[in-house]
Amino acid sequence: MAEIDTIKSNISKMIAQGAPEGDIDAYLSAVGVTADQLRAAPASILPQIQMGAGDRALDVAKSGGVGLGEGAIGVAGIPGDIQELAKRGVEYLTGPTAPVQVPEGMQSIPPTRQVGQLPTSSDITQTVQQFTGPFYQPQTTEGQYARTIAQHAPGAALPISRAGPLARVMTQAVIPGAASETAGQLTRGTEYEPLARLGGSVAGGLAPTAVGRVLSPLPTSPQRQQAIAVLRKEGIEPTAGDVSGRKSLRYSESTVGDAPFSGGKASAQQEKVSEQFTSAILKRVGETATRATPDVIDGAFKRIGGVFENVGIGTTVKLDPQFGRDIKGVINEYNSLVAPSQQAPVVANYLKNFNDIAKSQGGVMDGVVYNAWRSELAALQRSASGDARLSGALSGMINSLDDAFERSQMVAGNKAAVDAIKEARKQYRNLLVVERAATGAGEDAASGLLSPRQMRQALTGQSRRDYSRGRGEFSELVHAANEALTPLPNSGTAQRAFATSIPLSILGGLGGGAVSGGTGAGIGAAAAATMGPGLLGRVLMNPLMQGYLKNQVATPALGGLNPAGNMSLQALMATPRELLLKPR
Repeated sequence: MAEIDTIKSNISKMIAQGAPEGDIDAYLSAVGVTADQLRAAPASILPQIQMGAGDRALDVAKSGGVGLGEGAIGVAGIPGDIQELAKRGVEYLTGPTAPVQVPEGMQSIPPTRQVGQLPTSSDITQTVQQFTGPFYQPQTTEGQYARTIAQHAPGAALPISRAGPLARVMTQAVIPGAASETAGQLTRGTEYEPLARLGGSVAGGLAPTAVGRVLSPLPTSPQRQQAIAVLRKEGIEPTAGDVSGRKSLRYSESTVGDAPFSGGKASAQQEKVSEQFTSAILKRVGETATRATPDVIDGAFKRIGGVFENVGIGTTVKLDPQFGRDIKGVINEYNSLVAPSQQAPVVANYLKNFNDIAKSQGGVMDGVVYNAWRSELAALQRSASGDARLSGALSGMINSLDDAFERSQMVAGNKAAVDAIKEARKQYRNLLVVERAATGAGEDAASGLLSPRQMRQALTGQSRRDYSRGRGEFSELVHAANEALTPLPNSGTAQRAFATSIPLSILGGLGGGAVSGGTGAGIGAAAAATMGPGLLGRVLMNPLMQGYLKNQVATPALGGLNPAGNMSLQALMATPRELLLKPR
């Protein structure tokens, strides 16, 4: 009788050529194979021709169920299989050990394993089949795929990655199982089948990550993605290096992106990002500008001061008992922190002024006086920025006065004035932070560009506790900017030298090889080394390239996958183990 694999191969060719079913039956009769014999063979072809859709679906269901059981057995037998493979590896190097002599009549009984030798998946399978009988064999190609995929399914329950359930099933069962079976189908019956199935399984386990890296070459952490989302919500579009956080890319952007013939693309982009960040900061003080220049800062102070003056005209402020308690608390705190000899007279003077109004005017302050005193206190606070305790006391007095104003206007039914003063107070507090950041050192600050580092220093100087706890209008933006936009050291570091040397050496070699002759080669190398980095910089900073490097389309779907662990899992879960461990 012809070999069953040869028969299947011949029938496959006949089917591919469109041979009628009668010719196939005649061929089977000629080679002496019955339909039952062919049906019993794995991957038989005749049953696939004769089976209807319902039978094929039933075959898939049965094969999948058997595959799940075999997969569970495979997981349980992993330790023993590894031990057995290691033993065989040693025997391969040192020579085989003498076979164990089995007494006559006991060949059908599984031999007792040596002490310390763990059961392999084959041992477990034999034990299970003593109760279930031989496992069902797939009758269709679909059934074979269902069985192999199901064999991989139990591996998806192993905690080798942080991916979600669906991603784990797809990347640890469906894809590697299908790849393994495809490789097995292509090499069925050959000596290469075990390794082909193993390679298909491993390759299938790595494929999702590889494809994901092609779609999104620089995946980022969820924390960094959140920071980038905050920046984009504020109208700030970082570079690909900032989005990815890869220092190598950031160094490349700042080196080849600013090399000669690059058009200064990197500097232009970084300046644009700085202007966008500055604009987002200035919006919180009511200004629409891209640079915090002295004119912009001064204009903001005048505009906000005008709001206080306008709402105060024609109004009165009641210095009620709450105001008295607030002022007393501010003064007591200042006096407890500062020695009497070091206390600024302005604090005691204003306390006296407030007491005089309370005694002589029944605690009612004219709106014009409110405007004047508030303006004076604000100017004193700004000039006392070097004395944190005095600045804090003056700020407390201003807040107490503003709170009294708001309560008075609420009683008078003047809600518009209350809303205006609340917005002005908020913008004024923010403006003090911006003013401190804008007066920092550095070329950018001098040109009105605010940096995340300067804003952080200004915020911690105002209230370290509020910044650390994420309080205030600037907190979320400044935290995100410090995570994603912190500049790299602007010096001749090894990373910068490395980022520059690679394109120089490659382009120099290409330029030299492109021009034949000694002098020509030298000129070509020099030209490539001179112009090449700048041209690469243009490519790197091109919007299309930047968009590709930034995109995170595949990151959410593949987030948490463990390529190395997945590869190891597929190597352990693959069907070839039972082929590699079959009796010699």
